[in-house]
Amino acid sequence: LVGALGLLQSQGALMSGASDSSEPQIAQRILRSLEFERFGCVDLAHLLLLNLGLCGLGLGSSRLRRDAEERLAELTRSTAADLAPAQDVCRAVLLLHSCGRLLPCEPWALVLMQLAAGVSEKLKKGERKALRPLLARLAMQLSGGKVVRVASGANPLGHPTGSREAAICLLAQRDWFARKPTAEISWYRARGQLL
Repeated sequence: LVGALGLLQSQGALMSGASDSSEPQIAQRILRSLEFERFGCVDLAHLLLLNLGLCGLGLGSSRLRRDAEERLAELTRSTAADLAPAQDVCRAVLLLHSCGRLLPCEPWALVLMQLAAGVSEKLKKGERKALRPLLARLAMQLSGGKVVRVASGANPLGHPTGSREAAICLLAQRDWFARKPTAEISWYRARGQLL
C-alpha cells in the first residue's frame, strides 16, 4: 500500500483535491505506523516497492527508507546473490519496468539488471524472454538511443570500463538473456549422449 501511494503521489495522481497541508500529515502517519522490523522477511520486489513508495511520499530521508535501502543493498550485493532468488530478481526488474522506473537514472535499475544477468542460469525461459527486450531498451537509453555495438576490447560508448553502464551495454550486445543455459550446451553433460 505504501508503495502504491508513493508511486501515485510521485505522478501527481494522489490527493489532487486535498490541501497541501494534509500531505505531510499522511506521510508522518505512515512513518509512525510502520517499523522496518516488519519487513525483515520481505522479498526483493516488495522491498523495492516500499522504497519507491517512501521516496514518492517525500520520505526519502526517513529512517525507514534508509533501512529499506540497506536491506536492498544487502540483497543485491554480488557476493550475496544467493540471498535473492532468481525469480525475485526478475520480479523486481519487471516491477521497475511496470512502474516506468527502468531507466538509467533510477538507482536500482542497473544494479537489478546486472544481478538478473548474473542469475540468468536459474531463470525460467519465460523470465529470460521477458528480460531480453528490457535489457536492450536499457542499453539503448544508456547509449543515447543508438543500438549497442561494441568491438571487442573497446570501451562501450564512452562508459568507464568496469562501470555498471558498460556492463549493461556489453550484456545487451551479447544478447545475454537469449543465450542457452550452460546445462543445455555443456559438452561434459552431453558426452554420454554423443556415443
